[in-house]
Amino acid sequence: MSENSGIKNLIDSLSKTEKSYYKKFTSGHGDTSSRSSAKLFDLYVSVGIKDSDKIVKQLSGIPESQFPVMKNYLFNSILKSLNSYHLENRIVIKLSSLINSAGVLYRKGLFDESLKVLTSARNLAEKNENDLKLLEIVNLERSVIRGLSSLNRSSQMLMENYEEERIILERIENLRQYKKLFDEMVIHATEEGSGTTIPRPFLEGLLKNKLLTSKENALSLNSKILYHIIISVSSSLLNIKDKALHHAEEIVNICNEDPIRKITYGYEFVLANQQIINVMRSEGKVKKASDKTMELLENIDGYLSNYPQRVKTFLYVRTLLPEVFYHLQVGEFETAKEKIERLIPYIPQNPYRDENLVIYHMAAVSNFALGEYEESLTYVNKILNYSGLPLRTDIQIAVRIINILIHYELGNIESISYLTRSTSRYI
Repeated sequence: MSENSGIKNLIDSLSKTEKSYYKKFTSGHGDTSSRSSAKLFDLYVSVGIKDSDKIVKQLSGIPESQFPVMKNYLFNSILKSLNSYHLENRIVIKLSSLINSAGVLYRKGLFDESLKVLTSARNLAEKNENDLKLLEIVNLERSVIRGLSSLNRSSQMLMENYEEERIILERIENLRQYKKLFDEMVIHATEEGSGTTIPRPFLEGLLKNKLLTSKENALSLNSKILYHIIISVSSSLLNIKDKALHHAEEIVNICNEDPIRKITYGYEFVLANQQIINVMRSEGKVKKASDKTMELLENIDGYLSNYPQRVKTFLYVRTLLPEVFYHLQVGEFETAKEKIERLIPYIPQNPYRDENLVIYHMAAVSNFALGEYEESLTYVNKILNYSGLPLRTDIQIAVRIINILIHYELGNIESISYLTRSTSRYI
């Protein structure tokens, strides 16, 4: 990674409106540092220079030794402008701002005013069920309570505060446990493959976990949603369709009660819809499943507005992949290839993701089925030369078998014996 990649990546991630806002944000500051950072920002945006030496030459009167300082100032300045820009649209940022304001008032000895701000923050945190921020609020409230009067006079309020903290910590720990179960499930599914290759004993054992025996064990809405998604996905992998569908629909129903939840729990909401679509398709409701897939893809950016582009890309790919897989299963290879080409631009840059392998595998299969062996071999080689972690052994085995067939079809008979032994050893 080059020395400029951090600041360059940050600037490249800005939307047009965010860039415009940054210009307005800095125009209100007349100090030298702000003017210099604004000029450096223009160079990155307009000129697109990546080379440090060339950028320094463009900054007349600025010593080269000051360039790292300027870059750091610019980076932090952009982050400040983004915090300001998204303040009204991002609940977490707004909560942080309220808590910071209450802290300033507390340090100035304005205890009543601090409590008023903390009350607003508390209402917002409780409405959005953000226990981590609520924990910050409770801790700051304790300090304000102590400042208002003597410990003896505020003893009841303090004890209530400690009890509330205990309850919040219990909910946070409960959520941590559900998140851990979810990640364990995903890790196993990713490492071993999906569907038939993931060990049934693991999934069956997972579903017997005490946390998953009743939704009453989930102490917060976030925990309840994870409870449902873990059971839904695990049941789907075990081919228990009714159970998978029921728990996915529970998540959709929870999110439909309050539209903001579709954004707050956007990741889980999209996963739940994917499960519903999968069941539809497995029941032969192909047209209905395809229509719902397209509808989900059209709205996916809105549901995931609080998530980075990488997460949006991941779920976009995961939503369209089953559609492609269906076309491969029923022999509609031309249609499958068309939809794979739609996926290619979304292949993650991070090599440690199994979407890369899944897309390359499907591309190899569709091209092989269409008799386009050279193109199929290109995708096979992408998997065989994969530089990431050892993921998806099911795909790794499948492409080695396809590789033998491709070389047979291409007439490379001398390679068959070696490839067969190599594949046998790998399996």
